[in-house]
Amino acid sequence: MIEVFVAEIAKKEIGSLLKDIPTFVKDLNATEVLNYAEADKPLYEQEMSKKDIIDLNRINGDLSEVQVDKQLQELYPERQRHTVIDEAHFPIARIETINDHLEGTVHPETGVPFEAKVIELTDGTRIEGVFPQFDPTFDVQLPENMYLDTDYRQFSYANQQLKEAIQQNPELAKRFNALQLEQIEEGETPDGFTWHHSEEVGKLQLVDERIHALTGHTGGRNIWGGGSPHR
Repeated sequence: MIEVFVAEIAKKEIGSLLKDIPTFVKDLNATEVLNYAEADKPLYEQEMSKKDIIDLNRINGDLSEVQVDKQLQELYPERQRHTVIDEAHFPIARIETINDHLEGTVHPETGVPFEAKVIELTDGTRIEGVFPQFDPTFDVQLPENMYLDTDYRQFSYANQQLKEAIQQNPELAKRFNALQLEQIEEGETPDGFTWHHSEEVGKLQLVDERIHALTGHTGGRNIWGGGSPHR
């Protein structure tokens, strides 16, 4: 009987305490942040909402926005620029790339600059390599479900995107001659151009065919496109 009485008192005390806990604290669930842009936000921007601020006002009295912001910064001082994901768990893997000795310079024959870049792959892996920075006439972003498709399928998709873009943008059409425009209309890659797999995930770039061929490089097909077997 005594145990039941004590339990009832404890239940009432806990219930009273819970009333003073902001709603957002009770509702918080463990989540996994999957990209660095989201992770780099201040923690209170990720977890606080208008309702949360109302809860704070209920506890602390009516506060101005400036006062609320100050209080949030006091609550999470160590989180203002703290990355939730520990980057030590996702080290950058340096990879060897063709002509990586040209980092910070240009290709001696074509003048294409080579730059070191960090690329984040779809699985969160981060790699660093040295890649050519071509001057593209047109860029296409492939849908993720096409990353491992053959060159034929990827380039067919890219040619269709180019065709539609030219129909909507007369200025882009001026960059091609009559024969090339006819080829584009037929869904073909225009003469003198080729589709380059950029190191940036899923991106194809329409570049000068000759310059591309003379500029030895490691392209996106080997970075995010599954390598030669998928060509």
